[in-house]
Amino acid sequence: IDVIKIYPNPSSGIINLQINDQQIHNKVEIYNSLGQIIYSKEIGDNNIEQISLSNKGLFFVRISNRNSFQIKKVIIN
Repeated sequence: IDVIKIYPNPSSGIINLQINDQQIHNKVEIYNSLGQIIYSKEIGDNNIEQISLSNKGLFFVRISNRNSFQIKKVIIN
């Protein structure tokens, strides 16, 4: 089961992020291609977060909790 769902990908600027994880505190960080954090927020389990990204390009979404982390790529057209 995929813990992180990001859709649509590629996107025209708005992405939906859903975390299916039993951890109460999940931190979401989005990095641009230069490694700069452009978004950061804590969200809970089964929440769907809608995020607007204004710049085009490749972005990296990092989801972390107390035990682990995952990184996914997002393309904004």
